[in-house]
Amino acid sequence: MKKHEVNQRIKLLREHLNQTQQEFVAKCGLTNTSLSRIENNQTEPQKGTLKKIIDNTGVSQSWLLEGKGELTIKEEVKDNTTTTGSIYKDALYVELKQQAVVWQEKYNELFQMFNKFLDRGGNLGKPQVLNLSGAQYKANQSRAQIN
Repeated sequence: MKKHEVNQRIKLLREHLNQTQQEFVAKCGLTNTSLSRIENNQTEPQKGTLKKIIDNTGVSQSWLLEGKGELTIKEEVKDNTTTTGSIYKDALYVELKQQAVVWQEKYNELFQMFNKFLDRGGNLGKPQVLNLSGAQYKANQSRAQIN
């Protein structure tokens, strides 16, 4: 592999995608400085950088790394706009955000049930629960340190 051929292909890829450097780094999770240095042949891209570019643009790995074949982009990645620089992280973020509402509702429901149980004089009184949770122990430790 001739020096800087990968750098030239990265620049060709960005231009093929009709993206500015700013748009490209946002999509791939790179820094402006690293992309600029790569495109100006000041540095060779590291393996992690190449992986980010391949994963987030859908470019053919053999084309980018070896210059084999034609510049092709996977359709499912080409139209994807990401916010964190990784289609995998973005998908996980969306899923977790949707689930957060459900879990918050479950937590609130459980907390209300627990408080009702304690208010009705359940088998565990508030002091025992505090003791079990460690809160009472921590409070006693704090008092001991003050004295």
